[in-house]
Amino acid sequence: MSSVRYFFLALSFLAFAGYASGKTAQGASTGSPVTAPHQISKGRITLPEIRTANSLSGFDVLNPGMLVLDSVYGSNWVSSSWALSSKTYQTRNSHGLVVQSLLKRYNSSSGQFENYGRILYNYSGSSPDIVSDSTQLWFTNYWITLQYNHYLSKDTPDESFSKEWNPVKHKFISGTRTTYQYNDSLLPAEVVTQSWDTITQDWMNTFRTTYAYTALMQPQEQIVYSWKSSSLTWVYSSKSTDVYDGTNALVGHMEYFWNDISLTWVNTTRIYYHNTPASMPDTSVLESWNIPQSRWDSVETSIYTYNQFNWLMNVRTYKINDMTGNWYHSYQMYYTYFPNTGYEKSETGNVWDTLHLAYITDHYMEVDSVDQLLEKYDLYINLGTFQIVGGSWDLYVYSSTSDTLSKGNQEWNLLTSTWQNKTQKLFTYDAHNLLTEDLVQDWVSASSVWENSKKSDYYYSDFIGITEHPDNNKLCFFANPVTAGSSINCSGLTTGNNYYLTLNSLQGNEVFRTEFRGGETVTISGSLAPGLYILIVGDKESILEKERIVLLR
Repeated sequence: MSSVRYFFLALSFLAFAGYASGKTAQGASTGSPVTAPHQISKGRITLPEIRTANSLSGFDVLNPGMLVLDSVYGSNWVSSSWALSSKTYQTRNSHGLVVQSLLKRYNSSSGQFENYGRILYNYSGSSPDIVSDSTQLWFTNYWITLQYNHYLSKDTPDESFSKEWNPVKHKFISGTRTTYQYNDSLLPAEVVTQSWDTITQDWMNTFRTTYAYTALMQPQEQIVYSWKSSSLTWVYSSKSTDVYDGTNALVGHMEYFWNDISLTWVNTTRIYYHNTPASMPDTSVLESWNIPQSRWDSVETSIYTYNQFNWLMNVRTYKINDMTGNWYHSYQMYYTYFPNTGYEKSETGNVWDTLHLAYITDHYMEVDSVDQLLEKYDLYINLGTFQIVGGSWDLYVYSSTSDTLSKGNQEWNLLTSTWQNKTQKLFTYDAHNLLTEDLVQDWVSASSVWENSKKSDYYYSDFIGITEHPDNNKLCFFANPVTAGSSINCSGLTTGNNYYLTLNSLQGNEVFRTEFRGGETVTISGSLAPGLYILIVGDKESILEKERIVLLR
């Protein structure tokens, strides 16, 4: 896997700094043993010691003194112990908003943790709404922007792009850029897509889409243009239109393509709907345009059923047999709801087996009363033989305060035709309901046990007065995390002068204090509990340095 492709896989977790794969620093710490086998489960269990959750999004306006995510250390399970492989640091502005999430990976050649990737966030004043964000890859000695998004307002982008960097050729080899324009109702009016030209190393037009709406801002027409480089103009490509009845219910959808020879729009497909008195569709028919015969041919039809509250209960789809002209079963979906709220509880999908004339369940999803996913599975069916050729099943367990405690994944075993454990992710929280660890384990079929794979440890701090990235003026040097009982080198202090060093808990309590002279090393007490502390170095006149330190046992 290329470093650029790996980087994109890491992006989804960069904001909270997950683990990173690759080479690891050996012997960083010892770890827990392989766990005993157990069945993956789902549901909710009561943990009264866990209190109401705090927001850890990083994009909320914070109050001074709040604990916020500070850093995440990723480790891989190597030779029956944990080997530290990545570190991610959060940097916040004076409003407590994340402005940088920096990922460092261990380089076995240099024996150091080195820059790998980062995400930068920009805001307007104290508002938590992001104005722009950019994702960058560290290459040799400079940052390369791979992804960028700019927003007019929350969830309303006006520009976004992503590019792929080739580290061998030292240039971008592909990319896509999209720009957006909106109407007065902030609905898309025009979207332009560009691709990266590897020759000019610049963007070139590819597609442009315009949107029109009814007076009630319902979609009415969408036209797609393609870029004609020879004339440097936009030309028609495809079009779709929507039609509504007097109650503003959708009754028809048409799609066309542009014929460059006849310079006319040509029919491709259409869908028309018959609606209930409540303006809900009870039947829809999909047809395709038969060009040689100049006629519409039926393709499929769907029938919708509702309960007395107009909640959708079932959608059954039929397709046409081109040889006989008869309709046959194709697919159906069933829905259930929570009676008091009307929120969807589950959905079940069934594909029609034409060989055995029966439905096969290939999809199921269920959520709890607070809309948290309990389970979801999909079976992959060969539509020629109607045999199961694969499948994935996710199961979740939550605490009584809706915190995720575990996520288990099973895969379909083709040999036994049963579900088999694959991976599970276990989450640990502290007394403040802050996530402190997520642990990934893989199922070992030969021994029927769960084996550690990787984990992430989360550390928090008061966002006021904590610097995330030490500069060259540091007075004391240490490589986080520090093992309790080891020494810290404070070579930046004046030799012979008197100083003190303290460690404070995040609640402000002093848990360790020692006095020393400049030039001496300082030994941290081995009796301190592991965790995040605030290290303070000073003399009799002032505090000289203040930063976070992570202790291990």
